[in-house]
Amino acid sequence: MPTFVIDTNVALSVIPDDFLEKTSDLVQSLVDKPMKYICVHIHPEQIMSFGGISTEPCAQMSLTSVGKLGQDENKQYTAAIMDHINRILNIDKDRMYLTFHDMERMNVGWNGNTFA
Repeated sequence: MPTFVIDTNVALSVIPDDFLEKTSDLVQSLVDKPMKYICVHIHPEQIMSFGGISTEPCAQMSLTSVGKLGQDENKQYTAAIMDHINRILNIDKDRMYLTFHDMERMNVGWNGNTFA
């Protein structure tokens, strides 16, 4: 169920065609869960500012998962994901936030049931 969402003011035309695939591969490698559960969602061209500046690229991201999140893991995930976004979308690391949401199995539905 890992879901990675990114809101960014980067134009859709800047996002490579393989962004979702490469980002899915990264998330899967980090959380070590089957690819069939990985969901990546990008919202480009958002009206956003970071640090009071709206003319420079920025991003607000979230990673939601059932488990596989914690203090040490989140530091590793932050470094890897921000490197990835910086390299591909050219967003400076100091113009991004990444929040984490550790869900309980009973609070996540999939395929007509919950994971509990």
